[in-house]
Amino acid sequence: MRFIYSGSIDATIEIAQDLLRSADRYLLEGLKRLCEYTIAKVNQNNCNAK
Repeated sequence: MRFIYSGSIDATIEIAQDLLRSADRYLLEGLKRLCEYTIAKVNQNNCNAK
C-alpha cells in the first residue's frame, strides 16, 4: 500500500520476490521494476563476490 500512495518503497531482498509476485498480480508496473532492480542488484553482488 505504501508504494501505491508514495510511489516508492525500500524493498529488501527478503521481501522483493514476494512483492514482485503481488505487483505482477495487481499490474503495478513501477513496483515490479523496483523489485526486479533489487533482485538484480543482489544477484550482481553475489556474482562479483566470487
